[in-house]
Amino acid sequence: MSEPQIESDKHSLPNETSKKRLEKVTAFITRGPSEARELLVFRHPHGSVQLPAGTVEEGEPAAEAVLREVWEETGLTAVRIVSCLAAVPQSMRADERVVLRHVQMLQRPDPDAPAAIAGFASYLGLRRGLYVRLLDISDDGRYAQIAYEEFDGPAHLFTAPSRSVSGWVDADSVTDDIVRHHFHLTTTERTDDSWIQTAEEWEHRFELYWIPLTGPNARIPELLPFQAAWLEEYGGRIVTD
Repeated sequence: MSEPQIESDKHSLPNETSKKRLEKVTAFITRGPSEARELLVFRHPHGSVQLPAGTVEEGEPAAEAVLREVWEETGLTAVRIVSCLAAVPQSMRADERVVLRHVQMLQRPDPDAPAAIAGFASYLGLRRGLYVRLLDISDDGRYAQIAYEEFDGPAHLFTAPSRSVSGWVDADSVTDDIVRHHFHLTTTERTDDSWIQTAEEWEHRFELYWIPLTGPNARIPELLPFQAAWLEEYGGRIVTD
């Protein structure tokens, strides 16, 4: 499978220069005319329905990132960007952080401390873009104690994680300064009504399908709450663009 070709960078917004800022992208992919428009969503193995989304790599324009994420999560290459809907700060909980770079958790706030050990096989280490929970800051401010957590279902439905591992990392390796770029894309070739895509890095199987946004069978997809808010914000534009 070939990666999507980037025709133009005209839809990108300037990358932010803040040292601790991380950028993410969301893809509202549609097909069909305005009166019969459909939105592409997928069911995650943990049960939640989601929009394709992901993290911008260092030095990567947001427009390239969204096409890469679309390819990785849906397998689609015959898509084009219609518009950049917005680039806005992402709301975060007070204890929520995102990992800026690959980093190893330590058992103590000390560079010579042994690595924290996770007791579950699905933990593949901390990588750029992962969400973690802030537990504490060292007295000198150089280290942050964080927890990586996994849930056997949509996280907002659980009061406690199913699995977790905690440890210390450099404080500047996590951030709560997130800018999210929302893009509207459309298909340029015929697509199936549903299919399975395996996300290679995590080997997750995503069940992709189209939801009618207009017409006699129109309905609102049961997205994760924060993504549902994004759809409410930009739904009108992706129907009329």
